[in-house]
Amino acid sequence: MKKYNLITASILSAGILATGNAMANSSQCDSQDAHYQQCDNQLGWYLGADVGIAKTDVGRREVERFFEQSQLDADVVDVDDQGNAWSAFVGYQFNTYFALELGYLDLGERSVDFTGQTADLDAFYDNVEHIYPQSAEGATINVVASYPLSERFKVSGKLGYFDWRGDYQTRESGQGVGQDSVSDHDIWYGVELNYRVANNWQAYLGFSQVNLSRDDNDVFNLGVRYYFGGGKSHKVKPKLEPVKQSMPVKQSAPVKMVEQDSDNDGVFDHLDKCEQSDSRYQVDSDGCTLMQPQQASFNLVVRYANDSAEIAPNYFEKIAELAEFVNKYQVNSLTVTGHTSAPGSKAYNQTLSEQRAQSLAKMLVEQYQIKPEIINTQGKGESDLLDTSNNEQAHQLNRRIELSLKEELLLPVKK
Repeated sequence: MKKYNLITASILSAGILATGNAMANSSQCDSQDAHYQQCDNQLGWYLGADVGIAKTDVGRREVERFFEQSQLDADVVDVDDQGNAWSAFVGYQFNTYFALELGYLDLGERSVDFTGQTADLDAFYDNVEHIYPQSAEGATINVVASYPLSERFKVSGKLGYFDWRGDYQTRESGQGVGQDSVSDHDIWYGVELNYRVANNWQAYLGFSQVNLSRDDNDVFNLGVRYYFGGGKSHKVKPKLEPVKQSMPVKQSAPVKMVEQDSDNDGVFDHLDKCEQSDSRYQVDSDGCTLMQPQQASFNLVVRYANDSAEIAPNYFEKIAELAEFVNKYQVNSLTVTGHTSAPGSKAYNQTLSEQRAQSLAKMLVEQYQIKPEIINTQGKGESDLLDTSNNEQAHQLNRRIELSLKEELLLPVKK
């Protein structure tokens, strides 16, 4: 499965020059005000970040049940259902009781180790790539409602919207053999215990539950917020004494030129001939993506309704991804093989299997402008059954086409 990279979040804060006015304000807040809201200068804009642990409510038993429901002969070796989570955000505190935050949330990595056996390895990988404990990363927006307990403590409740995506990979001996991507938007909620460390700093302990499309994630975190100021508080104006001083002559400081690298590829902009190169891949001295011959493989299984050669809409996204890859990297050969279930005459099933193979070829040519001469179609009728049982589940498994791509292509070199 795909591993999310853990990123250590840090907060950058501007230096604050303490004046006599601010020092008097701090002293009076600490000594005279008994309640949090009476001396609340943690208002206005702020930055925040936290780190913690996220745990998916899926264990070995649930994963084994997924294998059984998918009719896969596989055994779970280990399930890693938790990972390091982090978030970073910007917020605005309207008053002591209400704030709005916008940020980014990463729930960390998950993995499942398993063993299995099958007669059709491609079909096995195509099914098993959808079985995993869900995790996600993406943008989040949430409201924060708070209630002060004392001059330093308050409790907060949070309700948010999560626009997320999860990317997963199936690997065998370190090689990718399958992948899956899921994106959605869901609601999450949580609670915090907040502590005012200093006038501009707040620390907090939190718990959140993030409800993804299939699995729930519990998040325990520790974080900080830095407030830039702007809140109302008591102020003591010191008496200002006139100061006599001579006016120094200002001298211009030398201007230091800073080299820019807009696309973060390691090549400065004035030398970069490919300004928007993908930072995931290596580049040459001109800043252009480095390409080299690599062995590429792509397997796609599309299942059909009984006595039908029409492709179901739920396969359109994967077909579009395949077509984009074929056009982008100039693939020279695709093989599409059609199959049927056992019911019906062999002659009829042979014709139907050919029609199914041609249905995918037609879509690739007409909708994605793939050259018809690179597509090889064939029908095998009922001669290559995945399951020889005489029941509806076996028939559904056997009604399919299989597309395979195995070719050496000129591909970008990953970092």
